Amino acid sequence: MAHKQRVAYLDYLRLVAILGVITIHVATSLNFYRQDYASLNWQILNFWDGLSRFCVPVFIMISGAIFLNPDFDLSWEKLFKKYLRRIVVRYLIWQLIYCGWYYFAKEGDLVTVAKFLIGSYDHLWYLLMIAGLYLVTPLLRPLARRRQLLEY
Repeated sequence: MAHKQRVAYLDYLRLVAILGVITIHVATSLNFYRQDYASLNWQILNFWDGLSRFCVPVFIMISGAIFLNPDFDLSWEKLFKKYLRRIVVRYLIWQLIYCGWYYFAKEGDLVTVAKFLIGSYDHLWYLLMIAGLYLVTPLLRPLARRRQLLEY
């Protein structure tokens, strides 16, 4: 079995992006949206929140750098069985966890829980977005192989 080659700069970017996600969640969990906009607390939280908003586009670019690389072995079968299946399973598990938490801990009603099941819980938008990008990746790979097509 061939050993996977790690790309060091992508690993460093992942680390920085992970720290950005943590910073966003910490900043917004401290009642960021309930602070008075003129207060020093809001200014500090807004600074850290705004400073770390780069992280999601960086994760998307890392995925693109890997999946659009012509040397990366990616078939439709591998895409569905390995990558998309992982995302869908995690999405469904977390969706059920959030619905259960909302219903039991927050004493929510079944109508709102049903809306969560049909729609999505706030934090799970990224999984749906990245699954959509993975689905269009095989269509973009031929474009990524040709520099002239990329310029158009």
